Amino acid sequence: MTHLSTLQILLQQTGGAVQVPLSTAGRLLGLKAKTAANQACRGEFPIRSYLFGRVRYVAVADIAAHIDAARGIVEAELGAVAPAMPASPPKRRPGRPTKLEIMLRHSTQNRVAA
Repeated sequence: MTHLSTLQILLQQTGGAVQVPLSTAGRLLGLKAKTAANQACRGEFPIRSYLFGRVRYVAVADIAAHIDAARGIVEAELGAVAPAMPASPPKRRPGRPTKLEIMLRHSTQNRVAA
């Protein structure tokens, strides 16, 4: 039995397409289409996407690289590491902070002052 790479498996699942709509990319990652669209709109979708006309597409090779990076696999044939997503601080929610957020903020301020 031969070992198939993640890219080969994804190409089989997509019928050989090298770029797929965002909804299909989300499905391949285990997300619903609307969740993938919402994440892409907020800039939180883990893979780079681009617009072509009115449809947002994702490269299948980028999906495979993301899956391999998440599993901790580095492609030995390419000798390259998948680019890591930059760590961004959590975004602040709109509106008033919740009681829990206020309590956490006060507890961290008290620890710093002590």
